[in-house]
Amino acid sequence: MKHFIVLLLMFALLCSFAACGTSGEGSQGGESAPAADSNTDTGTAPELIINEVISSNSKHAPVGGKYYDVVEIYNCSDKTLELADYSFSDKRSEPERFRFPAVSLGAGEYYVIYCSGQTELGDNHASFKISSAGEKIYLAKNGVIFEQVEVPSDLDENESYGRTETGFAYFATPTIGKENGTVYEAAVAAPEANYASGVYAEALTLTLSAEGTVYYTLDGSRPTTDSRVYTSPISITDVTTVRTFTVKDGNSSIITAYTYVINKTHDLPVVVLSIPQDSLTGTEGVLNHIEENYEHESVLTLIEDGEEKFSIPCGFRLHGNDSRKGKKQSFQLRFRSQYGAGKLHYPLFDNRNIDEYNSLLLKGGSEDFKAAMLRDELASAIVDGNTVLYTLAIKPVVLYLGGEYWGIYYLRERFSDNYVADHLNVSPESVDIAESTEANAESGNTDDFKAFCSKGQKMTNGRKPVRGKQKSDHRMGDRIFVVHKSMYPYSVVIML
Repeated sequence: MKHFIVLLLMFALLCSFAACGTSGEGSQGGESAPAADSNTDTGTAPELIINEVISSNSKHAPVGGKYYDVVEIYNCSDKTLELADYSFSDKRSEPERFRFPAVSLGAGEYYVIYCSGQTELGDNHASFKISSAGEKIYLAKNGVIFEQVEVPSDLDENESYGRTETGFAYFATPTIGKENGTVYEAAVAAPEANYASGVYAEALTLTLSAEGTVYYTLDGSRPTTDSRVYTSPISITDVTTVRTFTVKDGNSSIITAYTYVINKTHDLPVVVLSIPQDSLTGTEGVLNHIEENYEHESVLTLIEDGEEKFSIPCGFRLHGNDSRKGKKQSFQLRFRSQYGAGKLHYPLFDNRNIDEYNSLLLKGGSEDFKAAMLRDELASAIVDGNTVLYTLAIKPVVLYLGGEYWGIYYLRERFSDNYVADHLNVSPESVDIAESTEANAESGNTDDFKAFCSKGQKMTNGRKPVRGKQKSDHRMGDRIFVVHKSMYPYSVVIML
């Protein structure tokens, strides 16, 4: 059942009112143990554990002739466990995305979850998939996380990552539903640089070390075996991202990135978006095609206090409507598995208890960029945490795009089904989003909302609601609609 439906006419409703160490791609800070909070308890030895994971599967444990991501759960206790008390998730902020059915699991027995994204296939199918680019997965009991495993990004197709007596290891042949088999060592190691990513006062002479042939690029493009071969030190004299990987005995490492800002001083955090120039201004360039939604791969790096906090590949595209025509455009950053990581794992905003993001915004002031360039951000900051309104978190940064200084920007949350799910503690699958008064579906479907609107029209004899600060609750069946209206015709409607 859908839990929420959101109508977005303009989410930043107060903007007009106000006018009156080294790391690789996908390496993300904050990735050790989860912070101690009300939904985490890792201090007790678990009775139920994650035993084996396949994140890219076309060969093992078929269901109806089809193959899905697989997670094997094991009862390591000496007693029978009632699985209805437990849940599984790929989001720490939402530990109950998959609730186990009412099944008794005996001591030493296994339970298999198929992460197919298709719950209609059975009680053991989750509504989400496991990212082949690597991510954390969690087990919880009564909503409290007690077990987490980080699925590696270099796990090959049809191979598994599973538990051994000494920890986790790679398995060339998965053994779903059975005791784990023979392990093998991880794939080829990525190149290591003699300088960590960060800000440096002077030019660097960069060396890359690895066992095998090292390939690299300096223009933000994804390196391949057709890219430059590293044979001698690289001179780094400006804002540069080095993307590199190793090939040894026919096997490849993951692609890693090192980002350097040379002889630049900023008080604000620095965001570097490394992307080929052709992806910005070429025949399908993001910047010079404002009527199109072209998206290209880039590498996003955040540097604070001179040190890299995370580096992750992402999709880069334009954001906004009329602001696209301006000289200081705003952008969307989309984290997708096709680029190497399906999510950003990092506590980006100090006033948010959220450390997973599917997308972000880089806003340059929008239509306000010629004037104050902060009215929307100021208005949002004033009401954030002081009202019942949900706003998009803000982090002022300095942006370098394609190696060039692009000015002061604002990293912000992006309004989406995942935003609603994170802030209201529901499943993204339960969220419908409609944009415009016609309630056209932006995400999910809007049939229930349209039915509600139809009922509302009958209740008011077709008259429009009076403008002004209002809050109203409406019940339709077992659902609650919470409607907020401001003195301007911007509103957010939530249906429980």
